[in-house]
Amino acid sequence: MNRISNLILLTLFAWLSSCALKQTVNEEDLSIRISTTTFLPLVVDSLRVVYGIEGESQSHELVVPCSTSQSTCIFTITHDPKVSLGFTAQAYANGINIGFISTGIQSSTETIDIANVDSLFSDSVAKARILQSQCVSGTPNCMTDSRSGGRNYRTVAIGSQVWMAENLDYFIPDNAVQNAYSYCYDNNPVNCALRGRLYNWKALFDGAVAPGERGICPAGWHLPTDPEWTTLEMTAGLTAADTAIYGLRGAHASNLRAPSPLWGPSWETLPADNSTGFSAIPGGLVDKFGESGFLELETGANFWTSTSVDATISGVPQPQAIKRKISPDDAGLRRDFHHQVNAYNLRCLKD
Repeated sequence: MNRISNLILLTLFAWLSSCALKQTVNEEDLSIRISTTTFLPLVVDSLRVVYGIEGESQSHELVVPCSTSQSTCIFTITHDPKVSLGFTAQAYANGINIGFISTGIQSSTETIDIANVDSLFSDSVAKARILQSQCVSGTPNCMTDSRSGGRNYRTVAIGSQVWMAENLDYFIPDNAVQNAYSYCYDNNPVNCALRGRLYNWKALFDGAVAPGERGICPAGWHLPTDPEWTTLEMTAGLTAADTAIYGLRGAHASNLRAPSPLWGPSWETLPADNSTGFSAIPGGLVDKFGESGFLELETGANFWTSTSVDATISGVPQPQAIKRKISPDDAGLRRDFHHQVNAYNLRCLKD
């Protein structure tokens, strides 16, 4: 009987010792929060997360819905804080896989914030961005440019005018008109989808170079002239006394500027009432005259007019044309003229 009792006690001791060893693992819930704004200003619908824990041969997979109101995707992994884990999170927007984050973690911190994108898939991001921003054809304040495969653009009535509320993204082959060129910023199609295409001045025209021509605008729309831009500015708050000024003028930029992450990290504090609905965003520029290349990605919303200036105004022999610039630092707009070989964005105006 004593032998049996001793055997039971030994078995019980071994079981308790085993439990004690298991308890030393100290598993905990690690909350991982990914900021979806790191994937550009796209609404990320979900993450597909594949992760592995050190010492485990089998990987784990989960689908995480994302909070569009908080711009975050949060998921929890139970792991031993003394060992590392690694995961890859694929991001989906409008059902399209737009990129991924991949990282390794070794931490006992309860919450880990991840904000670095390893890779974005340019074509997928462009498609998702177009789908996300497109208005519905046939509905109010929506225009379809059938030349671009059915691309839709939001429009807005501002005073007596109707403007495109997005930058034109219509591809034309280089030299379709002599010396006509257009660009995606950094030659990345994502930037054309996000910010519109950049055109040199000759690219605006379909052969006939004259103020107010239709040019490359869709049927029923035309290239805005310098006076038509001034009309827009006066509706936005520019005074009549300032209309003749070249350079920075007025204090009405906030009424034309969109509140958008495209303006950079400080966009949330940027004065951007956008009371007109014009929704200006920065598209950058291409400096071909000075050969500086792509500039001002987050600091310049630059728009051509179809009005040129001669050397008596510009003071230089090279061809120049009038443009507008909205920047995050200026209360007003800059009306100035620049070399026609440079490339800027375009907004079309309804006939």
